[in-house]
Amino acid sequence: MESNYSFNVTELEAPRTPYGDHHENFLIKDVSKKEIAEYRVKEFCTKFLRPAIPKEEREEKKKTDFAMNFCRYYTVFRKLGERQYEYFVIKPSTH
Repeated sequence: MESNYSFNVTELEAPRTPYGDHHENFLIKDVSKKEIAEYRVKEFCTKFLRPAIPKEEREEKKKTDFAMNFCRYYTVFRKLGERQYEYFVIKPSTH
């Protein structure tokens, strides 16, 4: 069975600091004909829009894998309202 998903994505202005981590904040609106399950929207965000892992997973993996210090992670994925979501990603600075 084939599924078609359609999203409107808005990137919000995020704070920027010299030599600091890069923050990206997105508002995602599901505009598909049929409402998409929340886990599918999250999958779209974390696997396609800006691939990232949960902050908790990153913290655990950092204990044994130094490369995780440079891994992109997300701190927020939440439903804001009817078919609307927020996704906040942090990419650690490499300076």
